[in-house]
Amino acid sequence: MLKSLYSGISGMKVNQTKLDVIGNNISNVGTTAFKSSTARFSDMLSQNISDAMAPSIKQGGTNAKQVGLGVQLASIANIMTQGSMQPTNRALDVAIDGTGYFMVSKGPTVFDDSLKVNHKVGTHNFVAQGVESASEIFYTRDGAFTLDEEGNLLTANGYRILGYSLTNDDNSKTPTALSPGEVTIDDVDNSLKFNFGPGSQLNGYRFVIGTRDAGTVTSAEVDNNTKTITINGDFTTENALTTAQIEVAVNKALSKAGISQSVKVSSDNANLNTITTNGPSGIITGGTPAESIDDNGNVYFVDATLDLKAYDGELKTLRIPEKVKMPGSDEELRVKSFTIDINGIINGVLEDGRVAALGQIALASFRNAEGLTKNGGNMYSASVNSGEAVIKSGVGTIEDDNSSGYGSTNQGMLEMSNVDLAEQFTDMIVASRAFQAAGKMITTGDEILQEIINLKR
Repeated sequence: MLKSLYSGISGMKVNQTKLDVIGNNISNVGTTAFKSSTARFSDMLSQNISDAMAPSIKQGGTNAKQVGLGVQLASIANIMTQGSMQPTNRALDVAIDGTGYFMVSKGPTVFDDSLKVNHKVGTHNFVAQGVESASEIFYTRDGAFTLDEEGNLLTANGYRILGYSLTNDDNSKTPTALSPGEVTIDDVDNSLKFNFGPGSQLNGYRFVIGTRDAGTVTSAEVDNNTKTITINGDFTTENALTTAQIEVAVNKALSKAGISQSVKVSSDNANLNTITTNGPSGIITGGTPAESIDDNGNVYFVDATLDLKAYDGELKTLRIPEKVKMPGSDEELRVKSFTIDINGIINGVLEDGRVAALGQIALASFRNAEGLTKNGGNMYSASVNSGEAVIKSGVGTIEDDNSSGYGSTNQGMLEMSNVDLAEQFTDMIVASRAFQAAGKMITTGDEILQEIINLKR
């Protein structure tokens, strides 16, 4: 049989595959964040008719005589370039401008430490027990998010968005959310008592009374160097000063100093003019950090206007709840609206006007993004050739910060498909003509065989 027959068959097969790839690209031209593919060919084994010969004294060398046996599929490569941004004006739509993939989980909600992340220099990956979690981890560029009845942030197919919980506190300490013990400024007949919300930011501070003369405007000052909170007010005139006024002044001064921890002030006596000492109070101790999402999935108030730090040692299911709990109290405030900034931090505007940081969306990248496995539903999973996920560190990380190597998250936008229709139709013409030419080779070979058979007549 003629070799050309089998070369023609191989040509038809690979061009059929190429047409399949082109058809899939064109059909997904409107798919959010779709990445096109391209089929690449290589020649098949060549048969030697004669080997190459070296030159001699009397005669020059000759090249080998080889006949190719057709073509084969070399690869189907994913083109991972970014698509254009499409404005949607929908609050739950988020597009990544630059490097990165959203991390999503299929499985139960995750609020414990089952998805631990290592952000030491040169790592930024899951630790072993994270890989063994009950959750199955996928990656996507499709940011068309939704919410369920519990406020969990989801992809369109119900997978849960993963990210970090946040704090205004020291994120190097375990967030057990304990309140410091009470401290007082004591006098013989009266005491000024200070109680606190959860947090460790005020550990080591103490209260003193500064200016106490008649007519003094109630105010407070925070000195972060000496860790002293000074209270000024009229402590000489009966009923001129109340604990409520002191509480407002102290909390305002703490917020100005970048401390989100709250203080409640009380007294044994309604008349504060009976307090004649200037203090100081005892040193505040016993507080531990509080975080925006605790181990039970409750969302607590973390002040988005102050410095934020992520607990980026573990991933959690992100939530935009109906109400946010106030640390150290039973008060809950409704979330009126929310925004997502370029760093992936979700901020909720509460009914009293304050802004709560609800969490930070996590991103991941891969050394070989083309090696990711497509799972349908705009989802990818890591393969043996893509490499492990390199996870973006959270804001204010205590370890190695690699966040500058990732794209920004743009709210109210979606990434479009990167399919170039002009290129696809051009490739379609080339592939269809190549398919026809390979078919013509088969019919030509058949005609030659027919002539050989007819030699007998």
